[in-house]
Amino acid sequence: MSSYDELWQKIRYDLEHIFSEETFNDVFEPIKETLKYSNNHVYVLVPNEFIKNRINRFYLNKINDLANKYNGKPIRFKFVIENELVPEETLVSPERNLDLKYRPGNLNATYTFDNFVVGKSNNFAFRMSMKVADQPGTVANPLYIFGDVGLGKTHLMQAIGNYVMDNDVNQKVLYIKADGFIEDFANLLKRQQMDDFNNKYRDLDVLLVDDIQILGGATKTQMEFFKLFDYLYHHNKQIVITSDKPASALKIL
Repeated sequence: MSSYDELWQKIRYDLEHIFSEETFNDVFEPIKETLKYSNNHVYVLVPNEFIKNRINRFYLNKINDLANKYNGKPIRFKFVIENELVPEETLVSPERNLDLKYRPGNLNATYTFDNFVVGKSNNFAFRMSMKVADQPGTVANPLYIFGDVGLGKTHLMQAIGNYVMDNDVNQKVLYIKADGFIEDFANLLKRQQMDDFNNKYRDLDVLLVDDIQILGGATKTQMEFFKLFDYLYHHNKQIVITSDKPASALKIL
C-alpha cells in the first residue's frame, strides 16, 4: 500500500464518521485506493461521472482539508473517471510545455506551487494562494500579497495563474506589472482605442497585477484601474495584487 493509499484510508475513515451510512456507501465505499500522484495532486479513479460530480460538488473541499491535515503539507485530491485518464507524459495541459518558459497570459511556466519554498514567514500566504487558485473568485477576492523584494511574491502570484490554467485551459488569465498596465492604458487612450482596452481586461477570469505601488501618482490610470477592479469584482472574477508594502502604507494610491 502506497503512502497515498494510506492517506486516503485515513480520509475515508473520517468521512465514514462525518456523513451518513447511506452517503458513505453510495459515494465513498467503492473507492478503495488511489491511482497516481502527479503535480501535487493525488488522482483517484471513481466508477462513474455521477459519483465524480457528486464528490466535486459536495465533498471535495472537506476531502482536501482532511488531506492537508494528515499530510502536513498542501496536497490536493482529484477524482477522475476512466475515459479521462491520459498517458503520464500528457497529464499536464498541452499549453504547459516547460521547454517553453512562457505561456498565454504572460505567465512564467516555471512558477508553480510545487517549487515554491515554504517557510514560517510565507506559510499563510502560500496556503491562502492555494485556496484562491483552487476556488478563484470565492475565497479571498482580491488577494493582496505584500513583502520585501526577492521573497517570492511574483512566484506565488504566477503559481495561482498556472494552477488555474492547468485545471481549466479555457480560463483567461493575465499577469501584468503595474508599469505595463500604465503603458497599456496610455497607448490605447492616445490612439482612442479604449474599447480594445476594455475588451482585453474585462474579459479576464483572473487578473494578476504585480507591484501595485507603481500606480502611485498615476491618477488617470488609477481611476481606470478602479473601474476595472470594480467590474471584475462584481462579476466574481479573481484579482490578485502584490506590493512591497501593506495596503495601509500606499498613501498616494
